[in-house]
Amino acid sequence: MIKKEDLDKLATRLGPIFYIALFIIMAKGITYLIIGATNLVEHSYQLGYSLGSLIENILS
Repeated sequence: MIKKEDLDKLATRLGPIFYIALFIIMAKGITYLIIGATNLVEHSYQLGYSLGSLIENILS
């Protein structure tokens, strides 16, 4: 069985590594979120432009 003191030492040593890994994962997630939002805006703009052109062609 692992002693409580050994477990505390292990937690103390792994703490910074855990926070660094968590920071990297969060940064990657935020990057994917920004890329997804940018792609959504771009596709919405293209769809709006295409729809506007279609309506313009129908009305003219």
